[in-house]
Amino acid sequence: MNQLQPIIALLHWGDLIEDFLDTIGVSFEAFCNEMTGGWMFGYISALKLASVRTVLFCVSARVAEPMRYTHKPTGATIRVLPTPKIYHAARRQILNPYAWNLNEAIGEIRVSAAFS
Repeated sequence: MNQLQPIIALLHWGDLIEDFLDTIGVSFEAFCNEMTGGWMFGYISALKLASVRTVLFCVSARVAEPMRYTHKPTGATIRVLPTPKIYHAARRQILNPYAWNLNEAIGEIRVSAAFS
């Protein structure tokens, strides 16, 4: 009986892959070719030991179309999806996309007298 290898999609946390990589000083090339450890690659390695193939999905403002890469240390497929144009417009309005509250994210909110 021929059994197919199970495949799981793993979504990268946060907004954009570059938000994560830029803050730790790692290029996307190094991410694909060298990076190991951490929760994400720990899950991928553990799933591989259980004969489960992983496809890691990331979102990036630096690609115009879906791209496919391979994470060399684990052999996992990495799919990078572009952000929608509306996201770019919304993101320009956000001071801190990782803020804990709305005021930190977009600044002081002023309510018009018409809405009070």
